[in-house]
Amino acid sequence: MKVLFVGQGFWVRRLASLLGDYAAESIEPVVVGIPAVPKLAALLDLFRGQVGVRIGFRPGSPTLRGIAFDAIWNLRSFVKSGSPTIYYWIGSDVMEALQDHHNGNHTRYFEKSLAADHIAGAPWLQKELEVMGVKSQCIVFPERLPRVSLIPSLPEEFCVMSYVPDRRHGMYGGEQIVAAAKALPQIRFEITGGNGSWAGQVPNNVKFLGWVEPLDEIYAHSSVVLRILEHDGIGATVKEALMYGRHVICSYTLPFTSTVRFGDTKSLIDEITRLKSLHDSGSLESNLPGHEFALSQWDEKMLVQELVRFVETIQIRKDQRQVQFREK
Repeated sequence: MKVLFVGQGFWVRRLASLLGDYAAESIEPVVVGIPAVPKLAALLDLFRGQVGVRIGFRPGSPTLRGIAFDAIWNLRSFVKSGSPTIYYWIGSDVMEALQDHHNGNHTRYFEKSLAADHIAGAPWLQKELEVMGVKSQCIVFPERLPRVSLIPSLPEEFCVMSYVPDRRHGMYGGEQIVAAAKALPQIRFEITGGNGSWAGQVPNNVKFLGWVEPLDEIYAHSSVVLRILEHDGIGATVKEALMYGRHVICSYTLPFTSTVRFGDTKSLIDEITRLKSLHDSGSLESNLPGHEFALSQWDEKMLVQELVRFVETIQIRKDQRQVQFREK
């Protein structure tokens, strides 16, 4: 079955790679990453595939780009004789749709999309979609997890790691993390994803590492990993950190992690201090339960197969309707 996957290139390429590994016999992916100014070839590719999966491209966006894309997608549905659409909600797309919902800015296409099939990439995203009348199935977005056969011991020096890109430092809790570091000068903080140009003068215990890939060594000498976002799905940083048996502080409630809400700097300081005290007393061990949880719940092969079954169910349902229509 040929399936169109369209969205930001980063996400669709990741998913296509996993489909190639675990679902090559079931699905032939047509991958279209839409840049700011799409080329004609990419637009024509939108009319391929028996099923169309939109990843992170929310329907009903009132922006010019959103209106234009929805118009092309509507034309695809007409040309492809009602080709099924699946909306895969993965994070900030839900936040932006909620803002449109509260402001009454959704275009008509959002109402039309309610009849389609939807997937939420995290349990809390599923609940947020319900607020807007969107019914969805929860399938965590598959990502390639590091295969850690031997969990590395926690480092002798307590160290806190996080990922904060420069362009979106506000959404990634950059100021909150730096404020915590200032309040805890005895603890080393290492921040990947950017050079900290937004942070001004930072204390000596904070080091910005820029873009680092792979992150294996960073996880190995980290004790705690922070994922403090204004809005998020289940970020790769959380999955990877748990695979390495690291302790995780994140802004959403997950098993075997600590929860600190975005913007709550005091609670962040308190939780880091608690973990540091355990480290100093020699009682902070690797997060083995977190590792087992990540391995059992976020295995990429399992999630890809769940996604494939969902897509196949949608296609089977469409074929059955066509048969019933012909019989009438």
